[in-house]
Amino acid sequence: MKKIMPIIIAIVFVLSTFNAVGNIFNIKSTIINSDSAESFVISISYPDFEIVENSGKHLIKMDGYKYLSEPGMPLLPAKTFLIALPPDTIVQSVDLIGLNMRQVPGFYEIKPASKVIPTCFDIEYDEYLGEIDKKTAEEHAQSELVQNLYPYADLFVNDAFAAAHRKQCSLIGFTAVLPSCAGRLMEKELTTLGKIIKNPKKPSVFLFGGAKFSDVIVTIERLLTNKTADKIILTGLPANAFLKAEGIDLGEKNKEMLSKEETPESYNEIKKLLAKHKDNIFLPLDFAIQDNTDRNEIDVTDLPTNFNLYDIGEKSIKNFKNILNDAKTVFLSGPCGVFENPLFMKGTKEIFTFVANIDVFSIVGGGHTVAAVEQLGLDSKISHISTGGGSLEKFMMGEKLPAVEALKEAKNKTF
Repeated sequence: MKKIMPIIIAIVFVLSTFNAVGNIFNIKSTIINSDSAESFVISISYPDFEIVENSGKHLIKMDGYKYLSEPGMPLLPAKTFLIALPPDTIVQSVDLIGLNMRQVPGFYEIKPASKVIPTCFDIEYDEYLGEIDKKTAEEHAQSELVQNLYPYADLFVNDAFAAAHRKQCSLIGFTAVLPSCAGRLMEKELTTLGKIIKNPKKPSVFLFGGAKFSDVIVTIERLLTNKTADKIILTGLPANAFLKAEGIDLGEKNKEMLSKEETPESYNEIKKLLAKHKDNIFLPLDFAIQDNTDRNEIDVTDLPTNFNLYDIGEKSIKNFKNILNDAKTVFLSGPCGVFENPLFMKGTKEIFTFVANIDVFSIVGGGHTVAAVEQLGLDSKISHISTGGGSLEKFMMGEKLPAVEALKEAKNKTF
């Protein structure tokens, strides 16, 4: 690639700032690394794009997508890098970062092609094994990826909150060789989530649901011990695991669902948690099952059952609404049931709709949770929708995020 003008390297995901953005308007081009199926749109519609477009600057965009789901857009294989090149950039070689690149025709047909990013190439992710190596920023800085790209850039902007818990090359490697800062969406994530961890409006209620439970145990313990959460509501597999720890027989099918994650230690931890915080943890009173083609509801006292527990029942919905009604802060992580099936959307729909329409600061996190909120048309009524999955869990547990720590370290360096 011929170097026409200086470039910013940016990783797009979610924005944060470390007061290093002051020089950004003196820079002429940008590289962005992202992991979101919407990030091509994000790069154009969110404030970061102002940085590029308003001063006639140009953009090189580097994205790590798992899939592209918008109708009409080409489906790309999992673990793919995309690089979009500005119109005045000359591609002299297809081995810019030492990988095979090929053009993706018609990539921008669904959206009007921007004058800034009209050309796109995709690169097989697995060809570049260095990307997934767990190394320090300094070690990653010696990689082919960083060494071949950073000379084209003046600044690295990381906007990838959803990947901030990882130590991948494209997330932290550039911070060792370039002035670095976080993007505005990352800033919003860190600022908003930081507030509810450090000083949430009280009472604060956290609801955990979905199809996983092992990580939730530690999260709940820390939230209650640190008094971040006043009350915890459990649905989905987390609720089933806690009921089993209490000695309730759920039935063979439901025990099998838990077996994928359970360990003797996990149930011991739950028992300790319940012994210490019994009055702060609220479990379902009833469940919905599928009997033939119908939705039927059974009380916890009717367990065990030969049917899968697919949703919470009416008694649970009423009880949880009463708890949520007194809250000032509500955090939703995980649907209340198998919301993809219309028979078992009820719990998720009623609880999420209730939260969206009461006077609380509401936060939603996790892919399935966000999908349910969007499916219900509630996204405009939620105070903050987080893009984080694993990064959100780590942040809620008080753990440091490698990508964020790398930015902090870069702030103190002289380049």
